[in-house]
This record gives sequence, structure tokens and C-alpha cells, in this order.
Amino acid sequence: MSKLGRRWRLTDTVIDKVCEAREIGATYDIAALYAGVSSASLMGWLKEGRELAEQAQKSETVPDYDEDELRILELLTRIEKADAREAINLLQVVDKAAQSDPAWAWKILQQRYPKDFIPPIRQEVTGADGGDLIITVKVKDSAE
Repeated sequence: MSKLGRRWRLTDTVIDKVCEAREIGATYDIAALYAGVSSASLMGWLKEGRELAEQAQKSETVPDYDEDELRILELLTRIEKADAREAINLLQVVDKAAQSDPAWAWKILQQRYPKDFIPPIRQEVTGADGGDLIITVKVKDSAE
């Protein structure tokens, strides 16, 4: 795993600001700018955090993380939680709108449960001007 330089910039304040921005829907670039770090640094920390988390899942023992690695894992975990909170906040807005708008509620049902709420589509195919449709099937011998 590559070690990134200037880790000391990943402070509690940076983590707090990145998460605050992500929770209201900011992109990673905007969240990094708001927190006062480069987008490349933030993305590097996240990449390393994902690698650490993946290695931990594969390991049979609990990894012995150093202080920098723990901070990176904290960033990753807190961003995931901030993203989930943002999604829940948006879902609450959608749910509230669906309570008073039957068309919106119907659309949500169709997206969430398409098997139950999207009517089957029946199409008829005809030839030119509604005439017969001529279908030609060519079978190729697999020995050719």
C-alpha cells in the first residue's frame, strides 16, 4: 500500500467539514475545497481507506493500524455515514411529497415494485400498412 505524504492535514476539522459538506450533497471536490484540502488528497485518503478496509475483511486477525491509518479509516466511515444521512434526508422529502401527490406516489411504487405496479406492455407488430409481417429465419449449420 502506498503511503501518502502530508497526512497531518487530515485533522478532525477536515474530517468534520468534509462530512458536513457530503451530508448536504456536496461532491467530493466541493467537500475537499470546503475543508481546505485538495481534491487529490481527499481522493487519495479515501482510496487508501478502502484498501485498508478491504484488507481487514480478508484478514483472519485484527490488523494493527498506525495512527494515520486509523484516521483514514475514520474519514471513510464518517463519510459513508454522512452519505447515508443525506440519502435518508432526501428520501424523507420524497416520501413527504408522495403523501400529497398521488401521481408521485404511483411513480415511486412503479420504480420500487415494478413487478407489481407496472402494467405489462402489449405490442402488435405488423408489416407495411398493417399487412402481414414476413419473417425470414436463416439457420446456419454449426459444421460450416
